[in-house]
Amino acid sequence: MEIWIPYGSTEVRAGIRTESLAGLAEPGDMEPLKDLPSEVNRAINNPSGTAPLGQFVERDDRVMVFSDLPSNTSSFELVNSIVLELCNIVPGDNITLMWRQTDPQSKVHTESIGGMNIRTTDLGRSSSTIETDLTVGKKTIKINSEFANASAKILISSVSFDPVWGYTGCKGSLLSLLDEETRIEIHRRSVGSYIEKDPSGPAEAMKTLDTLTASLGRSFAINVIPNKNGDAERIFAGAPEESLVESQRFLEKSHKVELEKSSDILIVGAGGRPYDYTLHSSLNAVLLNRGAVKNDGAVILVAECAGGYGDENFRKWMSRGEELKSLKSMLKKEYEVGSEKAYFLRELHEQIRIYLVSVMPDYYARNIFKLRTSRTVDGALESALRALGKDSSVVVVPYGALTRTHVKPKT
Repeated sequence: MEIWIPYGSTEVRAGIRTESLAGLAEPGDMEPLKDLPSEVNRAINNPSGTAPLGQFVERDDRVMVFSDLPSNTSSFELVNSIVLELCNIVPGDNITLMWRQTDPQSKVHTESIGGMNIRTTDLGRSSSTIETDLTVGKKTIKINSEFANASAKILISSVSFDPVWGYTGCKGSLLSLLDEETRIEIHRRSVGSYIEKDPSGPAEAMKTLDTLTASLGRSFAINVIPNKNGDAERIFAGAPEESLVESQRFLEKSHKVELEKSSDILIVGAGGRPYDYTLHSSLNAVLLNRGAVKNDGAVILVAECAGGYGDENFRKWMSRGEELKSLKSMLKKEYEVGSEKAYFLRELHEQIRIYLVSVMPDYYARNIFKLRTSRTVDGALESALRALGKDSSVVVVPYGALTRTHVKPKT
């Protein structure tokens, strides 16, 4: 049978014998919201754990809106809708819109909303920080001063599964507002716990971020579930903790898929653009669905990787050629954000065969990242079947970055 897998802005074919197909794992309905402004209005007027936005924000507030949504049309429309709602409550010059992306399109789409001039700024250009009363280890946490000094804070974040943190969302976006040393330390502790199969690290980090959020005063979160194209599929608004929990419940119900058993071969697509733009980001699709394939099995990662490997620390640490044990020790001593993917990939290499279907040059894919390569899914599948046997079972996860598979527990 034919299964079409997202690949960049198009799709590629996978031909699989019907008797070999053990499962096709896809999220539930991923249609974009048909009337985004109306859905934004519904969410902010029916929030969880706090008053509607019109009551949450007061007339004389200095409002900071911070967004880490990707720079696409849907994101701009969503943010514009929120800012327009705010303009009905406070004067436009009381509102600042800060984007995590350093992207000129952000200013083009938001500098004049509803005829009112809204100040916009890039997070990368707003480096001033102030100290908080919280610490990570012996380090005092500092946070972006513009954000901290606003009397009302609006966090707009994308929510999806994350291999280390469990989920992204408003707490994750708060991390990007912290000073670099704090971010690195929180990541280092969380990655270290993940490697040791200890969930306490990410949980402790989330507890710290909860305390930080509470200390910042009035904060209103808008959590967006993205669909396969990066557009908004669902919107949850309210107090940061409550709205994030609602988002997570939706993901668990709609984007988590149970399989009867692990397969010999996993064909996993990152989900096309924007999810498969780099190898660094595409690896999340494998990590989120690692349990779908047996040890000594094979994974075929279908990811265009038009942006190459995507993270210089990832490339640098892979290039070191260290054994897994040495890499683990080095991560604890000299951790750099992005370097953990090198460890994860090395670990995967010791457990399974990994084939990459992409446009990435073999110089990088084979020589640096030690991946088996193929220009087609069928070619990679033929190679995997030759290695593992023609009767090998196959599971396909077309939208791996948006899907978390788990195997049905044995009774």
